[in-house]
Amino acid sequence: MLASDALGLLKSDPLALLVAAHVSIAGGGSSSESGNAVFGLGLPASMQGIYKDSCGRTLPTVQIIHIGKTMQPTKFKQGTEEYLTFSAYYVAMKRMSSAPGGAPTGTFLTLSPYEGGTDLCITSLLTGCTFGIGSSTDDGTCLVSHIQPQAGAVADRAAMAGQTQQLFGQAPDVLVEKGVTYTDRATVIGHRLQRKWSFFMQAANGGTRVVDPPVVL
Repeated sequence: MLASDALGLLKSDPLALLVAAHVSIAGGGSSSESGNAVFGLGLPASMQGIYKDSCGRTLPTVQIIHIGKTMQPTKFKQGTEEYLTFSAYYVAMKRMSSAPGGAPTGTFLTLSPYEGGTDLCITSLLTGCTFGIGSSTDDGTCLVSHIQPQAGAVADRAAMAGQTQQLFGQAPDVLVEKGVTYTDRATVIGHRLQRKWSFFMQAANGGTRVVDPPVVL
C-alpha cells in the first residue's frame, strides 16, 4: 500500500481503509483544541510488519499525525519518512475534570451535516479514554468529545460517561469506552456522506499485535 492509496481510501471510504490496514493516530499535545486541523499520513518503515488481522494476515500500518492549524506543503518529511498532508476536523483529547459536576473544556466539537469544509473527523488513538458521539440534533448536527481518565480507564469510566453527558446536555448516542467497546486501544474516524456523519472504530491489542475487524459505531 502506498501513502497516496491510503489517503484516497481515508477520504472516500474510511471503513475500507480500516479493513485494509492498521491505522494509528497521534494527536496534538495537551494544549491543542478541537476544530479544523492539518494532519500528515504516512507508512513509516519502522511500523510495518508488526500488526496482523484476526486471520493472521500481516497488515500495513498507516500513521496519521496531527500537525497543527496551518496547511503544509502537500508532502513533507519527518526524518526519512514522507507524509502526505490533508485537512480534517480534530477532536482534541482533554483530561477529565476533577471537580464535582465539572467537565473538560476544549474537547467538545459540533460537526455540521452540511457541505463545505472537510468530510473527515479525526481524534487521537484511544488507550483508556472515552469518546462520545451524539446526541444528534434535529438538523442532523453531530456532537463529539474525547475525555482522558485521571486515575485509569476502569476507575474513571462512569465519571467520563457522566462528563460526556454534561458536555452534550443529554445522554450521548454512542460511548466508546475501554473495557466495554474496546479492550486495549482503538482508532475512531468520522466521515460525512450525504449530510450524515458516520463513525468507524478499529480496535487493536498492543500486546498480541492483533487488529480486530472494524465496526460501525
